[in-house]
Amino acid sequence: MYYILEAVEVQRKGVKFMEAIFQDRRYTYEEWLELDTGNVRTELVDGYVYALASPSLFHQSISGELYVQFRQYLQGKTCRVFQAVDVKLEKTQLLRLI
Repeated sequence: MYYILEAVEVQRKGVKFMEAIFQDRRYTYEEWLELDTGNVRTELVDGYVYALASPSLFHQSISGELYVQFRQYLQGKTCRVFQAVDVKLEKTQLLRLI
């Protein structure tokens, strides 16, 4: 069972926006992996679980075009391109990007 407790203002890379936070407490990586959020996609940032908004039509348009371009470029090569893949990294693979 999940619930959204509050909307919070978040600032990342100088951009402020509102996000929905699940509970006003910190989660460990292991707790986040086990968290039942139903069909809501989430991310763990500094211990807090945030609901991810659906991508906009503009985002999907650009994403789709990039997919097509990369797929055509990589045709016949050993690399493959994927679109919209859920990824959960093992704790040892986590990196903090600045």
